[in-house]
Amino acid sequence: MTWINNLAEFVKRLLQLENRVEKNSQQIEELRQDLKKLTDYVARLGNAVQHDRQERAHDQELNATERENLVLRLRIELMEMEKRIGQYQSSVNSPKLLSTENSQAISSNQDTNRDLS
Repeated sequence: MTWINNLAEFVKRLLQLENRVEKNSQQIEELRQDLKKLTDYVARLGNAVQHDRQERAHDQELNATERENLVLRLRIELMEMEKRIGQYQSSVNSPKLLSTENSQAISSNQDTNRDLS
């Protein structure tokens, strides 16, 4: 009867091993699915980071262009202002418009302005 007991014990262990193998196979399949989900998530995250970098670079380029345009507009305005000032000064300094007294007053005023600069 011992060999029957041994055979029964062997069959019992074989069935237990079969159950363990099936559970392990299910767990392996679940782990594979989890790994696939994680891999997909990391890929989407990488794409989002790359897209964000591209947007930032594009925004920086737009901001730099906008700053350059503002500087150019400022320069144009300054040049126009200098031109108007020059026209005003030439009309003020015109001999037709100036009397001797006004000419001396403007000269002393210009000298004062130069000293202040």
